[in-house]
Amino acid sequence: LSSGSDGTRVKESLVSALRLDKDALASTLTLAIDNKRETYLNIPIGAATSINTKRVLNNTGYVAEYDATVGDHFGFGAALRHDQNDRFKNADTYRIQASWRFNTGLRLRAASGSGITAPTNFELFGYDPTSFVGNPNLKPEKSKGWEAGLDWFAPNSPVRLGATWFSDILTGEIQTNFTPSFLSTPVNLAQPSYQHGLELTAAADLPGSVTLDGAYTHLKATEKGGLTEVRRPDDTASLNATWRGQKVSVTGTVRYTGKFVDFDFTNPFGAATRRAMPAFTLVNVAAAYKLAPRVELTARVENLFNAKYQEVFTFQAQGVSAFVGLRAGF
Repeated sequence: LSSGSDGTRVKESLVSALRLDKDALASTLTLAIDNKRETYLNIPIGAATSINTKRVLNNTGYVAEYDATVGDHFGFGAALRHDQNDRFKNADTYRIQASWRFNTGLRLRAASGSGITAPTNFELFGYDPTSFVGNPNLKPEKSKGWEAGLDWFAPNSPVRLGATWFSDILTGEIQTNFTPSFLSTPVNLAQPSYQHGLELTAAADLPGSVTLDGAYTHLKATEKGGLTEVRRPDDTASLNATWRGQKVSVTGTVRYTGKFVDFDFTNPFGAATRRAMPAFTLVNVAAAYKLAPRVELTARVENLFNAKYQEVFTFQAQGVSAFVGLRAGF
């Protein structure tokens, strides 16, 4: 063993919900506490260094959430989370949402919220002083965003449609800084990153126990200087078709990933540059056969037509693959 790491992650949570109904008002109050404790230890490469010290990260979160519906038309909710972290400042995040459904089956909805993500052990402490050096001065990433959308699912209609507009801003984004000497370290970007776009969904129940569902997302993700975020394709889409019989079900999936950019580290005399990556389409097939009421034999084929593609530059993705399994429930 030349290098490696040893770590644990333990998460505990307690959730309690109280149902509060009166006349046309149906509501739920939820309270929760969760704790996550992570330990991390680098296994030395050669002689031990300061990065081989055992590290511990601990975070406790307190959540209060209220959700309600008024009659058959109006719904709303609000949630607040307070995080206590033994390394970073305490943080408060929120989410509020509301919707209105018309008698025609059209529903309008909107939501807004914030979030926070702490740096990982790798980012804080690194793993090799000759290649990737941690940055203990990193700050958590913070985000704020909103979405607005509409859904249409009329009674007795086999078709369901949806559209969502969304926008997010990310501050303190953590990105790895590469140098010509191949020494790299993570940093918080000084400028915010932006993401906005449109997502469309559709589903239909067809004769013969066939269901169709599809989704398309157009995304514009930019970082400092207006550069496009790496590994964020402008366009993605998927289409699923499922047939269900008495004992057998078969699903076919087509997944499209549009053009995107990625880092190029192949220049031995300079820092990383950016490279345009081509779009690709994958076809997957899955089937299940019920052997008993709670036992299923499963099989799937991924990348059925053996497409050649890369989700990360210079890392060739898996070709055609087949899997067989057994699934049991108790």
